[in-house]
Amino acid sequence: MSKNLNENQLLAIPLVAQGVSGKDIAKTLKITEETVSRWKQQPEFKAEVNQLLKECRDDTQYRLRSIVNKSLEILMNELGNDTSDMRVNLALKVLQNMKLNNYLFEDIGSSNAEIVRKKISDQEFAEKFI
Repeated sequence: MSKNLNENQLLAIPLVAQGVSGKDIAKTLKITEETVSRWKQQPEFKAEVNQLLKECRDDTQYRLRSIVNKSLEILMNELGNDTSDMRVNLALKVLQNMKLNNYLFEDIGSSNAEIVRKKISDQEFAEKFI
């Protein structure tokens, strides 16, 4: 947490991260909307909002990974149940929701180490200019 931010800015960070409007933040903190707008332009403030957003995204990704494993287990059990009335519909829904084209035709990359090395080198070079 940046020491350059005041108490109101620290209170505003989670509100900005949640997508609360500048007008509502200003009303909540009893400041002007222009002040909130100015804060959003400050690198320290932006960095703190970005950090909070990253933490929320990371937590969400972790939680989704854990429920995907449980969901796959349930699906596998149901698909393996020959007497299930839901089996065909379930299988169709799984296939419809998968991006089969991406899975079947994704670019895996070269199996030649020299080509892989060159591609990595090219990417690193390009990132210096982005």
